[in-house]
Amino acid sequence: MSDVSTVLPQGAGYGVGIGLFFSAFMLGLTALQARYTPFKPSNNEEFSSASRSVKPGLIASGIVSAWTWAATLLQSSAVAYKYGISGPWWYGAGATVQVLLFAQLAAKLKMNAPSAHTWLEIVHARWGVIGHLIFMFFGFATNIIVSSMLILGGSATVTDLTGMSTIAACFLIPLGVAIYVIAGGMRATLLCDYTHTTVLFAILFTFIFTVYATSPKIGSIGRMHELLAAASESSPVPGNAHGSYLTMRSKNGLVFGVINIIGNFATVFNDQAYWQRAIASRPASCVKAYLIGGLAWFAIPFTFATTLGLAAIALKGDPDMRILSPADVSAGLPAPSAAAALLGKSGAAAMLVLLFLAVTSATSAELIAVSSILTYDVYKVAIYALIMGLAGLIFFYIGVSMGWLYVRLHICDTYLLVAKRMNVQHILLRTQYNLITCHSPQTFMGVILGSAVVPIALCVTWRKANKVGCIVAAISGFWMGIIAWLVTTSSLNNKVINVTTSGGDFEMLAGNLASIGVGAIISAVWSLISPADFDFAITRAINAPPLSHEHVQEKELIGESSRKEGKDDYTDDKTQPTTPVDVQSISDGQVAHIPGVTDDSELDHADLKSAFKFAAWSSVILLLVMIIIIPLPLFFAQTIYGVRGLGAWVIIGIVWAFCSAFTVVIYPLYESRAALLMVSKGLVKLRDAIAVQTKHGPREVDMLMWMSRAALEIIGTGGLGTSIDPLSPDPGSITAYGSSNNNFRFLFPTLQSLGPASFRRLLLELAPSPDLHKVKDIVDIMATTSCDIFREKLVALKQGDEAITRQVGEGKDVMSILLKANTSASMEDRLPEDELIAQMSTFMFAGHDTTSSALSHIFHCLSENQQEQEKLRSEIVTSGIVDRDQVVYDELMALPYLDAVCRETLRVHPPVNFMARTAQKDVILPLGIPCKSEDGLSTVDHLRIRKGQNIIVAFGSTNRLKEVWGADANEWKPERWLKPLPTSVSDAHIAGVYSSLMTFSAGPRSCIGFKYAELEMKLILSVLLKSFKFELPIGKTIIWNLGGIQTPAVKGAETQTPQLPLLVSRV
Repeated sequence: MSDVSTVLPQGAGYGVGIGLFFSAFMLGLTALQARYTPFKPSNNEEFSSASRSVKPGLIASGIVSAWTWAATLLQSSAVAYKYGISGPWWYGAGATVQVLLFAQLAAKLKMNAPSAHTWLEIVHARWGVIGHLIFMFFGFATNIIVSSMLILGGSATVTDLTGMSTIAACFLIPLGVAIYVIAGGMRATLLCDYTHTTVLFAILFTFIFTVYATSPKIGSIGRMHELLAAASESSPVPGNAHGSYLTMRSKNGLVFGVINIIGNFATVFNDQAYWQRAIASRPASCVKAYLIGGLAWFAIPFTFATTLGLAAIALKGDPDMRILSPADVSAGLPAPSAAAALLGKSGAAAMLVLLFLAVTSATSAELIAVSSILTYDVYKVAIYALIMGLAGLIFFYIGVSMGWLYVRLHICDTYLLVAKRMNVQHILLRTQYNLITCHSPQTFMGVILGSAVVPIALCVTWRKANKVGCIVAAISGFWMGIIAWLVTTSSLNNKVINVTTSGGDFEMLAGNLASIGVGAIISAVWSLISPADFDFAITRAINAPPLSHEHVQEKELIGESSRKEGKDDYTDDKTQPTTPVDVQSISDGQVAHIPGVTDDSELDHADLKSAFKFAAWSSVILLLVMIIIIPLPLFFAQTIYGVRGLGAWVIIGIVWAFCSAFTVVIYPLYESRAALLMVSKGLVKLRDAIAVQTKHGPREVDMLMWMSRAALEIIGTGGLGTSIDPLSPDPGSITAYGSSNNNFRFLFPTLQSLGPASFRRLLLELAPSPDLHKVKDIVDIMATTSCDIFREKLVALKQGDEAITRQVGEGKDVMSILLKANTSASMEDRLPEDELIAQMSTFMFAGHDTTSSALSHIFHCLSENQQEQEKLRSEIVTSGIVDRDQVVYDELMALPYLDAVCRETLRVHPPVNFMARTAQKDVILPLGIPCKSEDGLSTVDHLRIRKGQNIIVAFGSTNRLKEVWGADANEWKPERWLKPLPTSVSDAHIAGVYSSLMTFSAGPRSCIGFKYAELEMKLILSVLLKSFKFELPIGKTIIWNLGGIQTPAVKGAETQTPQLPLLVSRV
């Protein structure tokens, strides 16, 4: 490395290296996820595979992030610096095709082993203990080498930019990663990936526009061409046409491309990190995720190297550009050097952050991969019958920690001893500090690990793959790759074999070709000569829950139908028993018990087979385009590009980068906001209905009735995927369910105290009262509607995704998601049908009632406070949030005054003012605020509660405590939420789940739908306040009746029927 002063101080290196701030951020996200979503990292499946529920956009973002190593940024620029414009293409294309082809394996994984946690579990089920151990070596070796490259590359650059100790960087950079991986598991890793990818593209675009638009040193494509042409004259490139940097005719670039392609097959196919994402993805979208992720990733090395790699060439001789030695180039330093020359300390800092993100994101993927193998292939196989459940999760945590420590120990002092046949010659490769760069291990990976690529692919995809042939192929290819590498090194370097001579392009090419070629030929030929007849029911049984008798009969009928049509790699001619699999009984291909296939609506044979075919032809076509159709004609043409040619080349990269950013940054957000579209449609109907009533000027409108109907319809569409109320201005349009729900809520507090449901029904049937019979009819309508919705959804789920998407909720409503999860769970974990139906009724009744009360209170308060109403309307209009076709969730939640109005109303006017609870045992209840005893002589700071005593929890009183909220606690002041709350609020340690309030209760019995309610309220307010002004009615006083649910009424009216008449006019 050149002896130059560092651009940034050591403190910057240690600050970024430790990365504890980012770890804290990820821990916070994990805590929010655990508290407010169904996904708990304490669950084994969620921790290791994100509950297999991740959508394609987030998976694609994770693929891009995991495949963006330090080498992606550093070595892509280094090959651009060495070979010119051909280097970025060969680096990007040579590492993209593997991800595209992996889409086929992802589809086959979902077909043949949908419940597996690792690819090694499939190997164990097919080829027994011996095959499992042999291929485990390849899996662990891949993870260790990849992790070593990641940390070595990142630490070398951090050291170069800041002077930070390389040893310290090797240990500290992955430390923060291990913290949030241990806490959050796979989903935390994917969220981290998304965050990293977003920042990565932001910095990438900064460099692009600096180099090609704003920099005084370059600033345009024309100036770049001029500088590259001058560099070609002063230092021509060996093997390039006319020595030019501006040509695809680069012999060394082509050789590097071949090495890159072969070596990266081992990096992808052998790495559990890529299988982990296929496992975490939904079956219907795994192929899509890998194709999108592969194409999106290509833009990063291609555009980054076309920017900073070429800039490093163009800036040769510039006083701000350091002189790069061959060792510096091999270490990947052209990119950080160019960034520092172009932007000074800002460029160096951006590069430092970029590398930190690249290294930590990919390292987190490797930690999850290593811990998965340790858990499911070491721990589970060896001690499965003794310890399960929580112990497995603890071992997963230990696995992450051990993976971090193991990788760290091997990075700083790794020894590789290779024996050469017929010779006692040994080669000792010692990786200490950064003496071996991140480039050599990358090209060397194919030599020692490429032989396992084809056997692994055949194991997952081909039932005829022969066990012995594939094992022999992996071992033979390993040794043949090493022999070819060493023999070529000796032949080309006068029998001199050392670290320098063995790292040449042709030496690596020979080893890579021999390794992957021998492995492929032996495994394929042996399997054709002596084909196996493997039953993929065995691998589909891995971790699969047992099926009920009815499901078994259904699967057997499917199997019989498939046998009549013909045999394939998914369904064979053997009946599928239903006994749960015993992992220890699977040995050398023999099984004692084979379970049925997981009953998952997404694991449809025809759909998965179609997905595999799509993956096959699309990935092969993209492979031909990227490796043959585009680069080879340009290579043989020997064209030297002019300004227009370089301009087209650069613009293609920039456009591709923008498309990639949209795909992996914007698309995941779009995927997760589908429910908002359904809700928005309902709000448009609500707005239009009120607009009809006010088209001739201001008019008194019962807002309670409309809020009740709107809340019911939103819950129906977003929660149950069905329309309950069309929200038409015609009162007769209210469905029987909507009317029944509205009436039943006033009877519920009385009815629930009359004993069990069967006794209440008997009383109603015997009572000679038409009104009581009407109550029974109301209950029957509600129950029947819930049952009808439930049955309709079950039928749609059995028919597949197309039938689900034709429903109102398009398969994205809460009940559809719940039913999918329930049908895919094991029998002992499934909720019974009557409980699911009860959940539906509770969701509709409780959610609709409290939300409509809260909304009515907000509109009443805004009508009383016109200044606050105008301020909120101004914020909504200025944001433009409701002007688009679909409201963006994050933007809606980011409106400060809207949030303040909702919080303050829920504080002062909680829909439920109190709740009764019965003590299950004797307890001491501490008092947050001590009070005086009845005689006034002593202070009471606790209460003794006896078992069976009733306790009234006063939500409203708690929310208005002056000792907590101040002297104005009883006043409605939204502005209190726009500044830090008094310390007395945090000191009170109020147990509520929402904003230090008891509005939604606390503890395990708290309201599970409060986030949905908050979303409903903010959406309705945003839509209606933009279009209408609300005022108090003339000559009427609104009062609120305190009951189970607070309801408004008109003071002095003939009837106290709940109503909220407000004067509504168009804005």
